[in-house]
Amino acid sequence: MNSKNRVNAVFERKKLDRTPIDLGGTRKTGISVTALYHLRQCLGAEIPARLYDIYEGTAELDMLVQDTLGGDTLPLPLAVPLLTPECFCETAKKAWKPYAMEDGIGVLIPRDFYPERELSGDLCLRDFQDRRFGMMKRGGWRFELLAPGPGVCGLTFAEIEKELGSENPAVAFLQNSESLEILKTNAKKLARSSKKSLILRAGLPSPFFGGLGFREPEKWLRALDSGHSDVEKLLEKWYSLWISELKKLHEAAGEAVNVLVLEESFLGVETDADRRIIRERILPLYARGIREIRELFSEKVHILWQAEGNSMPFLPQLIEMGVEGISFTDGNSGMDPLTVKREFGKELVLWGGACSAQELASETAETILSKTQERTAILSENGGYIHAVSGTILPSTDPENILTFFLQKN
Repeated sequence: MNSKNRVNAVFERKKLDRTPIDLGGTRKTGISVTALYHLRQCLGAEIPARLYDIYEGTAELDMLVQDTLGGDTLPLPLAVPLLTPECFCETAKKAWKPYAMEDGIGVLIPRDFYPERELSGDLCLRDFQDRRFGMMKRGGWRFELLAPGPGVCGLTFAEIEKELGSENPAVAFLQNSESLEILKTNAKKLARSSKKSLILRAGLPSPFFGGLGFREPEKWLRALDSGHSDVEKLLEKWYSLWISELKKLHEAAGEAVNVLVLEESFLGVETDADRRIIRERILPLYARGIREIRELFSEKVHILWQAEGNSMPFLPQLIEMGVEGISFTDGNSGMDPLTVKREFGKELVLWGGACSAQELASETAETILSKTQERTAILSENGGYIHAVSGTILPSTDPENILTFFLQKN
């Protein structure tokens, strides 16, 4: 059974030869460049780590690590902030340059990565309009998104509409023609040469937190509940752009895609009133989009929900909408994987859940082994489980812990 068949079998609840493994297939199940650097050293490989996603702090993986850990997934590359299309080309070495991370580890970064050191010692990134859009605290390892983007923080509807349609490298919401052409080339190549399950992010940032409600979830919740005409315009604008992007992604990647990832964040959604607004105003947009996905992509494409915050109250609605799997992150407060398995395991595939990134960084290898084996046995019972760390593997993580988690042996 190859990797693609193995992942499909999990969603279809068919018999497996082993549990599928994911490392780096999604933005929330990757590894930091520092952790990858130390892991490669442990494996005897002196390959420089490349910083792929500045906001997640994640590295671009290589087949040595994937094959050593038994990885079954590969992400189809999409442009992220500051990562130019040239970075995806194997021969474009000039698209990368050496850089020392805050912990002193030498890595490769995109050539357009020019952080400024502020008086505080923090690192700042600026976009083409000279706006501060990213900030890394002194001694940190990933950037926090600062730019308003299409958020509700003080922008007029006209400004938001303009921002949503821009190709600002600070936000990189829409893939340009060059990025889409590279996606098409890579998708065809991987579909022919690789037996891995190919994963694709399904378009724009979320209409709640990561996109329209960026940095001010409370303000956006109140706006959503107001019924104001501008709010309706924004939601429809976001939706039309998302569907347009989905069509472009389908044209570029098409039948190569095995799993589509819907990314959200419900951080700041804390009350029943807030959850009602999400159920009534946000999830129906996703339901419409999922119907479009089913018309565009093959019925064999599986839909994975990946959200920070607590999605537990929304799981019945998500299942009804057509979501097939739920991915766990370190930010899933209120979501116990074992409870999700017990209550929704027949309807949902669980992507991760046996160990969080924080646990992987702080526990001993012996504890990791014991907890992982115990939880994996429960989560994989009757199928429906993909083995992944919940959250990006942190810089301080011991390589021995990583090997123990994925290989489940000392």
